[in-house]
Amino acid sequence: MELLQNIVTDGVRGKFTRETIEMALKAIGYDNAVAEAEETGRVAGRNEKIDVKLRKPEEGDGTANLSGGGSTLQTHTQPGCSWRSSNAKEHLG
Repeated sequence: MELLQNIVTDGVRGKFTRETIEMALKAIGYDNAVAEAEETGRVAGRNEKIDVKLRKPEEGDGTANLSGGGSTLQTHTQPGCSWRSSNAKEHLG
């Protein structure tokens, strides 16, 4: 609080120290610096998400990946070829 009083008193008297001028210049650019840092943080966060998404799984030991994705039962959709779809229904329950 004392520092602020000294700055105001010096300003009223027309006396400005180097410290006061530097502090005022930093204060002028403060809002822009904070906004820039915030945007930089957002971009870094988005980039991190993209990196995680695109990161390839590590090489395994040669066994199949048992994560359960991508395996579907295919059926014939040609007209007159319904033996596969009826056969598949029997196996599925």
